[in-house]
Amino acid sequence: MNSSTGAQTAQDARTQAVADSFTPTPQPLYAHYKDNTPEYREKENRWIYRVTIEYDENQPVGKRLSVDLDTFFISKKDAEQILWHCHVKGASKALPFSVDFCKDGCPFEYTQFNQDNPLSGPARRDVLADPTRIYHYVIKVADDVLDPGGGVKA
Repeated sequence: MNSSTGAQTAQDARTQAVADSFTPTPQPLYAHYKDNTPEYREKENRWIYRVTIEYDENQPVGKRLSVDLDTFFISKKDAEQILWHCHVKGASKALPFSVDFCKDGCPFEYTQFNQDNPLSGPARRDVLADPTRIYHYVIKVADDVLDPGGGVKA
């Protein structure tokens, strides 16, 4: 065994010892997939915009829905997300809803959201920041439909 082979073997042993002592901590690709509890969302609130859908039972069909953020814009570089929530006007009662990006594309990985999956995740990597581009989506609650929009900024 020559000195160069011995040095390489010693280096390999040190490298292996470091590798054996290192325990990686798995990290999720997107944190919202890991934990969608209210406590986690509250902690991470600075990157989450809440879009509240309000259902007014006293209005005629076709006029019962409204959103507090008619057109949202999320920052791609800050990995901002949208959290949809629906309730009855004047009450805290949550309602089932669906959000569907079906007309002209979607800035998120998934195109449909509901009360079980209300968090959008950040904008897809291939979506360009363009404050003039609006992605229209459809909100459905009971027998009513609303068609607001959203976009992605830098």
